[in-house]
Amino acid sequence: MEGIKTKWRWWPGSVLLACLACGQNGTVHGSGAGVPAGPAGTQQDHGGPVIASARVVPVWWGDQASFGDTVAEMERFLRTLNGSPWLGVLDQYLRGEKARVAFGGHLFLSGGPSAPQPGLSEVMGAVCRAISAAGASPDPSGIYLLFTDTPPGSEWGWHGYGECRGTLIGVAWIARVAYPAPCSTASPESHGALQVAAHELAEIMTNPFAQDAWIAGDGREVADGCPLMCQQIAGAGYTLPSLWSNEEGRCVPP
Repeated sequence: MEGIKTKWRWWPGSVLLACLACGQNGTVHGSGAGVPAGPAGTQQDHGGPVIASARVVPVWWGDQASFGDTVAEMERFLRTLNGSPWLGVLDQYLRGEKARVAFGGHLFLSGGPSAPQPGLSEVMGAVCRAISAAGASPDPSGIYLLFTDTPPGSEWGWHGYGECRGTLIGVAWIARVAYPAPCSTASPESHGALQVAAHELAEIMTNPFAQDAWIAGDGREVADGCPLMCQQIAGAGYTLPSLWSNEEGRCVPP
């Protein structure tokens, strides 16, 4: 049985702010009046664990055909990300280690969420079922990105964590977002999913388990509020979120 720990949420175009009464035994981020404008800001190290070498497992929940080219594009992105300037921005937060990403293989799960925007309990349950159906064990260094074929509502994606068969894992949910990408040959749906997944991946690696690793004083994480910019990785074009750099005091262009 999965244990619910916390959930971070991302609203497109908004800055994230920690709420005071959140429920679900954790913290939920959301937009609201009086949220300071601008990018993430200085990230503070609270000493909790980070994930420097991540095994990233995309989990596809729904009709496989409905994901189109997104499955192949996500695999290509993850296989070529190492050594890129974009991923290298995270090195400064990994306490002497270099950021590394390994593609952990796709997992597929039929059905779908009970609502277009599932909660953390439902996402953890789906990820655990997909791991078990594949005859695998949950990986503590794994990051499980759950994609659904449901369109976004007020949220495009969020990340959180919980226990799967006694192992603590980081997870993210990504909606089916159509996002035009002038510098990418991928479909708008594929590029939208990838852009949201990249945002959540960077934040899970630097702050996987609530507010105990790298996070700004106002609750914003390394990708929050930083503008999207075109990035070339191994000859492929992507529009990715720029990332906050403490070393440079700004969002660093890819």
